[in-house]
Amino acid sequence: QGGFPGQGGFPGQGGFPVAPGQAGFPGFAPQPTGLTGNWRISWNEGAFKTLPDSDRESRMWYFREDPMVSAHHFHWHMKLSNSQVPTWHPGHGLNMDRRGEMFYFMHKQMNCRFNADRLALGLGLVTALSPEEWFRPISPGYDSKLTESSGRPYPPRPDGATIPGPQDLVNALSALRQGIRDRQLNMPTGGIVQLGYSNQVDYGISALGDAVEAFETSNIYGSLHNDGHQKIGQMHGMDGLLGVMGNPNGAMRDPLFYKWHKLIDDVCQEYKDTLPAYTELELGFPGVNITAAHVQSDRVERADNLYTYMDTTTIRLQSIDFQANPFGNINIDYDRLNHVPFTYHVNIRSERQTQGLLRIFLIPAGIRLPAHTDVTQVAIEMDRFLIFLNPGDNYFTRASSRSPFVTKNPMSLGELQDRLIQGTISEDEFNWSGCGWPESMTLPRGREGGMRFRLYMMVSRVLPRDSAMTANWEQMQFTSWSWCGVRRNDGDVPDSRPMGFPLDRKPPNGNWQSLMYKPDGSKRLNHFTKDIYISHDPIGTTRYPNES
Repeated sequence: QGGFPGQGGFPGQGGFPVAPGQAGFPGFAPQPTGLTGNWRISWNEGAFKTLPDSDRESRMWYFREDPMVSAHHFHWHMKLSNSQVPTWHPGHGLNMDRRGEMFYFMHKQMNCRFNADRLALGLGLVTALSPEEWFRPISPGYDSKLTESSGRPYPPRPDGATIPGPQDLVNALSALRQGIRDRQLNMPTGGIVQLGYSNQVDYGISALGDAVEAFETSNIYGSLHNDGHQKIGQMHGMDGLLGVMGNPNGAMRDPLFYKWHKLIDDVCQEYKDTLPAYTELELGFPGVNITAAHVQSDRVERADNLYTYMDTTTIRLQSIDFQANPFGNINIDYDRLNHVPFTYHVNIRSERQTQGLLRIFLIPAGIRLPAHTDVTQVAIEMDRFLIFLNPGDNYFTRASSRSPFVTKNPMSLGELQDRLIQGTISEDEFNWSGCGWPESMTLPRGREGGMRFRLYMMVSRVLPRDSAMTANWEQMQFTSWSWCGVRRNDGDVPDSRPMGFPLDRKPPNGNWQSLMYKPDGSKRLNHFTKDIYISHDPIGTTRYPNES
């Protein structure tokens, strides 16, 4: 039995493509073996196509159905939502520093990336799956075209199906919103946690993230996130089975995943909206001035022009949902979004010797945000790292691949699965190695002919007693710490400010560029922004000749 952690344990043995000619519908008899051998799969063509061309959501196929996107989500939940070991065990989710905030931030950033690609393809920003919709038929349906290793298909979500028992979700949402209004939460382990912000630290968001998920089910707040996934996964109406939305290894394939997580993020933003706007104390850095910055593609001389393209890659897996398969391997050739690597170049002038955290964002330019979305839900944090400044000019270069958001795994998923089965790595090591956004998808898609983004950078002061000063940055460069966390026994997250700062809450008047200016109108010199362009090649002619 599958399910999100805390709802029936680890996912089941699913994840094979349905063989051509075997439609993925209930009633398909279990087969004695799963699919093995070599498969050429295009999730947007033929037997593997999950949405018709008439459905505009089909344009996002490469994002939703990339196995490495699902791999990240699967491993994240297996690692940070792990309650399968005793609470004293280092692998338990409670040992992850700020795990509730990491739950909120990581899922938010995935939706930010989803939104950027939607804009590139002429689609509207994702809207929340609102409580009103929970009681109505939802269309269209979705069929993942995946089977379990036994050959039994994941049940598709039928067109016009309704969410079973939505009142539980209504009650959980109402209780969470009341807790936000009361500015305190009653935790399932006992005690009350106050929600708020002081000394430049958000001390409420992690507890709220835990309650919304819910990492530990509460009699008061229910289990909004997990129950929503499970109930959507049961919309097919068959007892004892879950569709892909009910399993972290396949949930990101279903378009409802992003609508559900927009609602989850909206709940967290309701809390963020209760906090005061940032002031000079947080936003300023006297004596530090970003004088120039640009991004440089590895193969194009012109600065501030970056490139994405479609190419074909091969992965070897035990199964597409990353579980052990007793019947052998499956080799998959599939089309994916990729990019030409690039480098950040930044010059920072300092009046004294000091240190700071350089934060880099990409924000879609020239768009008017609808009422249901603010800049926090479209701004992509690209990088964050500690810098040491000497008096005078300091020139930094940083390869895009060093971002702490992308996966740092030196082994393929197939190798990791082999080692897990052989017992040469633990399940915990397996999940750590697989967590992180796919490096190939570092950049949002962009458009043919170019799509304008704002490159936004700021240097923030390092807070007193911030673990950034004691962290082992040499070691951390090999981990995806900013999306996949840090265990408390390994040190804390090396940045005490709110994740996503300063774009974790709505800026004054809704204009993020106001963060760059003081109340008197003078510019904060530790902030910098400029236009860059991302161009997309749909047929892969920008591919490196020797690139794999």
